[in-house]
Amino acid sequence: IYNDTTPPSQIEWQDLAYSFSDVIARERDNALIFRTLESGRPAACAEITIHRLVGDLPQVGVEVPREGGRAFGSYWHEPAIPIEFGAKGYKPSDIFESFRRLLDYMQFIGQDTLCYPVAWRQGALYLSEREGFRLGLGGERHPPGWLEQVLYLCERRGISFIPVVFFEDSNALSSAFGGEDERAVARGVATARMVLWDGSLSRGNLGDPPRYNPVHPAVREDLLARITEIARICGKSPAFKGVALHLDASSSAWFASIQCGYGDFSVQEFTRDTGIKVPVGQSGPARFAERARWLLGEKRAEWINWRCRKLREFYGELASRLQSSRRDLKLYLDVNLPDATSPHPLLNLSAWGVRTHSLTQLLCEAGLDLSLYTERPTNIVVRK
Repeated sequence: IYNDTTPPSQIEWQDLAYSFSDVIARERDNALIFRTLESGRPAACAEITIHRLVGDLPQVGVEVPREGGRAFGSYWHEPAIPIEFGAKGYKPSDIFESFRRLLDYMQFIGQDTLCYPVAWRQGALYLSEREGFRLGLGGERHPPGWLEQVLYLCERRGISFIPVVFFEDSNALSSAFGGEDERAVARGVATARMVLWDGSLSRGNLGDPPRYNPVHPAVREDLLARITEIARICGKSPAFKGVALHLDASSSAWFASIQCGYGDFSVQEFTRDTGIKVPVGQSGPARFAERARWLLGEKRAEWINWRCRKLREFYGELASRLQSSRRDLKLYLDVNLPDATSPHPLLNLSAWGVRTHSLTQLLCEAGLDLSLYTERPTNIVVRK
């Protein structure tokens, strides 16, 4: 249990209530450990009361207003259901039971929407015609047919289902561009990989900048095909409400940082679209740093605006593809970046020194200008 509340300055007892699934019941020897992260201020517990519920959890019975209301749901950052809610294995029946218990818990506390990853890090978690089937290595190990099971359960419970896409890599992209390195790109080899301001390529590891350039046609086509495939698989289910695109520090669906996106392709497209010629960084391994310094010094606003509009155009294409499958489907842009005071050197520090900017500016540098999303189409929803 992690409780991030700040204790009051005076010493007084606090009542805390937690609910556990029967994931604990898999073991006979369990322990509750109380601690703090402050020296000289140890944790203390006066009393523990344990209640056991026999049978299914009761539904809370939330009444939705006639004019509608905000969804209250469960958002999974990792596809970890195979190790949660009492899961005891990776067989289809085990996963089905874990999802059933998850929906029991959601209805017990009044949640009506499930957002769960169907594509995570390296590719699809379902049986994909484009990529085959990736079993997974651990907690993300899902059996064939699990997605159809979830749709069936959500339909029966009246739960909305929004598949989440973590777009960092795919079999097609890694096969075409995975073997490239900085020396090849410095020589002028065309690439869809993300080139940072100093000419380095992102490795795309967890927490690293994006591995691929979101404005490159090969990357755009790969993500468009994935969204199309998910809509085809889920589109007939009334529980399916759209697709969520998870945007974090490693997502190849945006730039994520002002330090990313200085490859030859991006700069050529910038010149073609805006008519602004970059007078430096035409050749040689130092060209990336030279053009980054010039763009951020002389044409910073134009550079950032172009990046944001290119992604707005792309997200509009993704949203339209969803609507071509079913008119009511939405594209959700789920933003997961730290605030503007984050010390992360690739997210909030320029290449030339520390600065302090608002979250709005940080998102613009990542490629997301919120002011562009008040326009049509209306089926794009930005969530943070």
